[in-house]
Amino acid sequence: APDENLDPSPNPNPNPNPNPNPNPNPTTERLYLLDTYLFEADAAALSVEALEPNPKDDATHAVILDRTVFHAQGGGQPADLGTITADGAVFEVTGVRSAGDAVHHFGSFRGGDGDAPAAFAAGAAVHLSVDEVKRVAHARCHSAGHALDVAVARIFGEDWVAGKGYHFLDGPYVEYIGKLAPEMKETIVDTLNEKIAEVLSEDIPTEVLYLSPEEAKAACGTPDADFSHITAPTIRVVTVAGGGTCPCGGTHVRSTAEVGGVTLEP
Repeated sequence: APDENLDPSPNPNPNPNPNPNPNPNPTTERLYLLDTYLFEADAAALSVEALEPNPKDDATHAVILDRTVFHAQGGGQPADLGTITADGAVFEVTGVRSAGDAVHHFGSFRGGDGDAPAAFAAGAAVHLSVDEVKRVAHARCHSAGHALDVAVARIFGEDWVAGKGYHFLDGPYVEYIGKLAPEMKETIVDTLNEKIAEVLSEDIPTEVLYLSPEEAKAACGTPDADFSHITAPTIRVVTVAGGGTCPCGGTHVRSTAEVGGVTLEP
């Protein structure tokens, strides 16, 4: 489903960087866009800021890095979880959000003695470790949503258009806009289950391209798309199961065979 789709969860802290940042325009290289299966990396901490208390979230700090393997929540896909460590300090990442060119890692320092766990500061060399099981589960779920777009297209062609997509594990779904003939109402779920099983069994590789705005419009079949909010010179375009090409900032499996079984429910 397109990256502009439903993102239901609010920012875990609406003021992620309340204190002055030594670097007013930090930039984080997003390694997760290059390799879904990169679970660890080394980085440098650009800023470590204490957060104002938030009754809706337990995070105490926001960390910005020069590079990250943590997927930032967005496009209907949840954030990666894991740890950032340095010199005995362990920062448990419980939320990740993009803000401009930077990626904010929300969480808390844990461990150590007493009430003051060890912490690291801006400039520290850190090691990142993503929860592998959750990362792969999120990638499978997101790719399944894109594969469903292809299954729907094989049945309805362009008569059904993908709307909102939700790729969280607690109840993923994709909404479609289109008409359904009365005689199909009783069989549509079974028909879709058969078709998506067919798509997944074909072991179709996932393709990721970085295109200019005009190239992206052509590849996605959306000549009127507005990409003015994207500041990067190129747009990341993803094709899963050989179709449903669209701009996407999510993590995906290598091919449809890695999605596993998918069962649709009414």
